[in-house]
Amino acid sequence: MPDPASTSPPPPTSAGPQPAPPGIGPQPPPPPCGPSPSLEQELGQTIDMVKREVPTSIEGISRLPAHLMLILLGAGLAMFLGVLFFFLNLLVWHPLGAFVHLVLCFLFGALLVYAFIVSKGRPVLGAVLAGAFGLVLVIAGGTGGLIGGVLALIGAGIVFLREFGLLDK
Repeated sequence: MPDPASTSPPPPTSAGPQPAPPGIGPQPPPPPCGPSPSLEQELGQTIDMVKREVPTSIEGISRLPAHLMLILLGAGLAMFLGVLFFFLNLLVWHPLGAFVHLVLCFLFGALLVYAFIVSKGRPVLGAVLAGAFGLVLVIAGGTGGLIGGVLALIGAGIVFLREFGLLDK
């Protein structure tokens, strides 16, 4: 049987106070709040990418394939009609409900622009995104979201029909 004295931990040294385990004792102050420079740089790069990828003229839009044109048109109409129907709904409906539809139309319209950019490189992934965002617009976006969402769903459907060979590429 081993001696209990030989299995005990060694006595503490008298070299000074022992450091406290992590999480105990004074902690360094948290980092300052506010956006970091890298976030501002990423936001600027994202806006530059959108400016490069999204056509700004009617001629540029008319040269797009049908599915991309429908997704982009759905995004633009969702945002534009969201504003138009917001002011119309203020007259006849509850202001909070009109504001919620406006926010949904703008948020998911912007996400449809993202789906458009993704669709240029990876059509199936972009179609899945456009279909999901379009479905949310149809269900919860009010009249403006309904129109933009249906266009996005048609554009996503064209991609799926092409990928499964049911529509000519």
